[in-house]
Formats: sequence, C-alpha cells, structure tokens
Amino acid sequence: MAPGSIAVEPGLFPASTRMVRFVFPDLTGPAASPIEAATPAPVCPVAAEPAFGEEELARAMAWAAARADAAARRAMAA
Repeated sequence: MAPGSIAVEPGLFPASTRMVRFVFPDLTGPAASPIEAATPAPVCPVAAEPAFGEEELARAMAWAAARADAAARRAMAA
C-alpha cells in the first residue's frame, strides 16, 4: 500500500450508488412581497400523452419488421 493511503473494506459501500441532483431557485434577486408570494402561478394545461390503438400498433410493428427484413436481405446480398 502506498504511503498516505487507507484500506477500505469492500462491504463498506453499496454495490450501486444513486445520485440525486437538487435544483434550488435563484434567491439573489429582490425579495417578493408577501402578497406576490401568496399569489399562485397560473396553471398551464398539460398536453395529453399520445395513445395508440391495437390496429395502429400492429400496423407500425409490421412496417418496422418489413423494413428490418428488407435491410437484412440487402446486407446478406452485399
């Protein structure tokens, strides 16, 4: 072991680590008045997630499979 180094047992740290990032608001600007702080921000509508039916999904999967098959045949021919 090199001078100045320490020995660490393998069981001291978990096998996986998880990093968490905290984002804090910028507090360097002028302070808001109590009335401004109490006023809620306007609610923005959230866009709905796209939804696909069974037929659309099957058609997309068949199209992707046909493209992959054609690409594989071109690769084998080359």
